[in-house]
Amino acid sequence: MTRPSLYIFLLSCMLTMLIFPASAANIVVAENGGDYTGIQDAVDNAEAGDTITIMPGEYSGWISINKALELEGTGPETVITAEGDSNVLHISADDVMISKIAFQGGTRGIYIDDSARTLIEDCTFTGSETSVSISESRTCSIENCDIEAEMIGIQLYNSNSTVLSKNNITAAARGISLIYSENITVKENTLYECEVGIAAERVSESSFERNGLSGMVGAVVLIASEGCHISGNNVVDVLQYTQFFTSQDCMVDMNRLEDAEYFTADIFSDTSYVFENYSLTGHDYALTSSSYTPSDTSGYKMLADPVNLTFINVSETGSGYVILEAASLLSEFDGYDQESYGFYNIDSGERIISNSAIENDTIRAQAVVEGPESGNYALMVKKEQGWINIMIFIAFIAVIGGMILALSKRKK
Repeated sequence: MTRPSLYIFLLSCMLTMLIFPASAANIVVAENGGDYTGIQDAVDNAEAGDTITIMPGEYSGWISINKALELEGTGPETVITAEGDSNVLHISADDVMISKIAFQGGTRGIYIDDSARTLIEDCTFTGSETSVSISESRTCSIENCDIEAEMIGIQLYNSNSTVLSKNNITAAARGISLIYSENITVKENTLYECEVGIAAERVSESSFERNGLSGMVGAVVLIASEGCHISGNNVVDVLQYTQFFTSQDCMVDMNRLEDAEYFTADIFSDTSYVFENYSLTGHDYALTSSSYTPSDTSGYKMLADPVNLTFINVSETGSGYVILEAASLLSEFDGYDQESYGFYNIDSGERIISNSAIENDTIRAQAVVEGPESGNYALMVKKEQGWINIMIFIAFIAVIGGMILALSKRKK
């Protein structure tokens, strides 16, 4: 073979290797009959991109993964355990996938450190102080896991663009704990029997939506956070749904007040609460669904559940305030006095506290409630008196007509 032909041949081989790389290996770990009996041995001898299949059995933890691998078990029968101050599994590489494995014991079930695009799914966790801990990482996901933690279910620290979805979590302290993180999605999880369901501190541009929260003191607590959105959560047997402290530009979007004894406490924050028929914002107040039933609003239609506002004295220079706003189509109020549309203090009868204005086919109302006094408020509209008067007049004419007809019959 001539020298030019040799160069061409070698170049062709190199291009073929680049275009058609070696396929990833499938390594089997089993107590008997596998490639390895220990998971760490399999990890150490694997190449990036390989898959390690772990057969049913109980395996020792303290495992460290520093390359892109997939570890797949067979479900609850594949168990990895550790004791004492340890991580059952430590991940410090990108593109790691862990699925169908039961993690038991250790300080942390899985510790993810400086990783991107790591996925944990269909795993179970028991007996760890913190089941999953993610630190200094990006674009990781925890999905479809069953978690029973001694203290914290899932903890994030300085980790961005993370998705926590469809997990079942119970923990003695916090179900989900987020610190110094941004663009976090927490959705469709079931959290139960925690002291606090979701706790976020210095978290920004994140969403908490369609989660089930039950059997806890506080469902969602945000501290020094901004731009977060809470919506569509189902709350049962919860003392307080949300609490905001020194948080900015957050929003709670609900059709109605949640089934919690206390809906929210908003301290040094400017959270917007958007309900089906109205919205409110302000600072330094607590909001609950009002159990007060006024006896003198029978001439009005109540357009939303009444609310109780209690102002919290946290400042020596001034009291809190709340701004209530509502907008509706005029066509919804045929037969009602449209000018009476607005917010009312229902502690003192039918005292309107808002200003209203009609713009094209929409009527708007706004009210400002200032502390320190608390009260019960409702969005209402007055029934049209003209129709009532007409009905009374018709009834009166009918009665008079009947009397005249009876007298005329007697004369005959």
